[in-house]
Amino acid sequence: MRLLQSLNRGLETLDFLVGQPEPVRLTDIAAHLEVDKSNASHLLRTLVAAGYAEQTDNRRYRASAKVQPRRGHDLEEIIACREGLHQTLVDLVDITGECAHLA
Repeated sequence: MRLLQSLNRGLETLDFLVGQPEPVRLTDIAAHLEVDKSNASHLLRTLVAAGYAEQTDNRRYRASAKVQPRRGHDLEEIIACREGLHQTLVDLVDITGECAHLA
């Protein structure tokens, strides 16, 4: 079976970017892929143009939100939201005489 080398390298690049805790330099990506900086640059520009990668202000690259695993809200955020809106819900019940729930 014949594989498209450029697509394979693009996917390798995405895997690499997703696995990095911080944005990485072009030279780091080129070294990881074992390609020259010019090829790595073309791959990255393509991924950025398609919305799969982002270039930071300091010319480093990271995976975009399009491919990053999505995080839900943590428990502390949910509790703070609930506490912040509690009085509003009480007021709404008083005004309307209906039940009010936060979802």
